[in-house]
Amino acid sequence: AIPIFLAGVMAMTLKEPKRKISYTEKHCVKNRSIKRHYFQIIAECIEYIRKHPKLRPLVIDSILGGTMLYYILWLYQIMLANSGAEIAQYGWIASGMNIFSIILLSQLMRFDVFIGKKNLIRATVFIPGIAFIAGAFTTNLVITIALIFVIMGFRGLRQPLFSSYFNAHIPSARRATMLSAISMLGRVLAAVLNIAVGALMDWNVQSTMIVIGCALIGLAVLSGVREKDFK
Repeated sequence: AIPIFLAGVMAMTLKEPKRKISYTEKHCVKNRSIKRHYFQIIAECIEYIRKHPKLRPLVIDSILGGTMLYYILWLYQIMLANSGAEIAQYGWIASGMNIFSIILLSQLMRFDVFIGKKNLIRATVFIPGIAFIAGAFTTNLVITIALIFVIMGFRGLRQPLFSSYFNAHIPSARRATMLSAISMLGRVLAAVLNIAVGALMDWNVQSTMIVIGCALIGLAVLSGVREKDFK
């Protein structure tokens, strides 16, 4: 509650920067008074994504990768329990996840320059994919913690990374609705997969981790994101 309260205080100090409005944005603002159903707006956003060759693969990668990585939140405590972690250690490990994510985020620009945007996006699913599979076969606590840190760290990289890439392709006048549509698509996919992943976990947790890991590696290999999509 305290960090959320402090964030709210900080938010109230923010000021809207002055910017130039393009013709397209003026046209969008002019037509905002026309009332449209939410699903009509979402359909228009999906159509925009479908017809945008640079935005489309980014959205697909964002939704699929983000949804699969989400399941580490279901699995990491089970992984720790299987590796013999004590309840008292869970809080410290959770804090360590956040610290590791901060360290990775602080190096984001270096990663971007060193390996390129396309490879960075693929790395955020490929490396966690390997970590998921490795986690299915280890009960060593130190290795398990390291694997959880890797998965959570790269998961944390994706949101600011994709937000930056989306903003480069979406006009500011449409940005709120477009990002809302992308988020909604991700939640719909998660709602569907939750049933399947839950059932799979009831059957065998190890198999679940292997399936998720293979899916992430497959996404990295088959990703349609290209380096020129960022230019």
